[in-house]
Amino acid sequence: MQHLTDPVVLGPVIGIVIALLALIKTWFSRRAMTRENASLLRNHVFIHDTATTSMRTELEKLRQQNENLRISVASLRNKPEQAELRMLYVYDHAIKVMVSRSPGFAPVWESVVAEAELTVRQVDTGVIAWIRRSIRPTSLGASQGSLSAVRTPDVRQ
Repeated sequence: MQHLTDPVVLGPVIGIVIALLALIKTWFSRRAMTRENASLLRNHVFIHDTATTSMRTELEKLRQQNENLRISVASLRNKPEQAELRMLYVYDHAIKVMVSRSPGFAPVWESVVAEAELTVRQVDTGVIAWIRRSIRPTSLGASQGSLSAVRTPDVRQ
C-alpha cells in the first residue's frame, strides 16, 4: 500500500481514473446522440413520407381532373348541335346559290319544303314519333335513302 502513495505511481493512477471517467462520459453521450439522431431521422422520414403521400394523392386528383376535362373537351368538340349547325349553314349556302343560278328552283323548292314540313308534323305525333326519338337515323343514312328513291333519266342514246 505504500506504493500507492508514492507520487510516481499516484500520478498515473489518477490519470487513468480521469481517462476512464472521460471515456465513460463519452460513451454515454455517444449513446444519447445516437438515440437523438435516430429520433430525428424517424421524424424526417415520417415528414417526407407524409409529404410524398399527399403529393401522390394530389397528383392522382389532378390526373383524374385532367382526364375529366379531356373527355369534356372531346364531347363538346363532337356535339351533334355543332355538326348540325354546320350542315344547316352548308345547306343554306347551297340553297342560296341554287336560287341565284336556277330561276325555276325557288318555286319547286318551296313546294318540297312545304311537303317536308307536313311529313315532319305527321311523324312528330304518334308511334312514329316515339320510334324516331328512340332510333334517330343519321343524316348520311337518311340522305342515302332519299337519293336511292330518285331515279335520274339516262341521257345517253
